[in-house]
Amino acid sequence: MIDLKQIQTATNLILASARAEKDIKGVNWGDLGCVDVMECRSVYGDKSVMVLIEECSPDSNLRGFVYEKLHELYPDINFDVRTEW
Repeated sequence: MIDLKQIQTATNLILASARAEKDIKGVNWGDLGCVDVMECRSVYGDKSVMVLIEECSPDSNLRGFVYEKLHELYPDINFDVRTEW
C-alpha cells in the first residue's frame, strides 16, 4: 500500500529545496505547497499517483523538477505532477 501522506510530506520537502534552484519560474514561493496526493487507476489497470501542487503555473518547469525528485525517492511509482494557481 502506498502511503500518500508520506509522499505529500516528501513533495513539500522537495518544494522547499526547489527554491534554491535559480532557473525555476512561474511560482508563488510564499504559498507554494502540495495540497493533495491521489492514487489513480485507469480502466486499463494502470496505476499512478497524482501530486497536486498549488501556487505554481501549470507550465512551470517546477513540475519536471518535482517529478524527477519523486522518481528518485520512489522509483517503482508512476507519478503525475500537476500544478495550478
